[in-house]
Amino acid sequence: MTTPHPLTASDLVQILTGDAQHIRVLKGRQQSEITKVAEEMPSNCLILLPEAVRRVLISLLKREIVPEQAQAWASFVKRGYIPTGRDAISPILITYDANREDEIVEAIARLDELGDLLDGTLDDDEIRQLLEQLDK
Repeated sequence: MTTPHPLTASDLVQILTGDAQHIRVLKGRQQSEITKVAEEMPSNCLILLPEAVRRVLISLLKREIVPEQAQAWASFVKRGYIPTGRDAISPILITYDANREDEIVEAIARLDELGDLLDGTLDDDEIRQLLEQLDK
């Protein structure tokens, strides 16, 4: 088994700009490592913009990512941590673009529900509706 490369600010930037596939770099990492990297970043790099959410929704719509990737991404940007159960949770603070916060929150909430027994799916029409709301 190879050792994963050290987590970098670039990794977090990729995730926060909507690269849901890149969420895999956080798998198995201690939250303390994620927090340390985030603390060294300028706070303006930890703002979630509507474009990032759009990127995830479009990737899901085009089947470039699977719902599990979209859900893991949404869970991370919503909570600021990846649950591992191995260390104390010290979430990183990810803020949402204040001008589009309501639309971002709604889309993130729906993506975070993917896989749940209730409301655990998003069809293409609902994805398009979320995209339209982000575009208003």
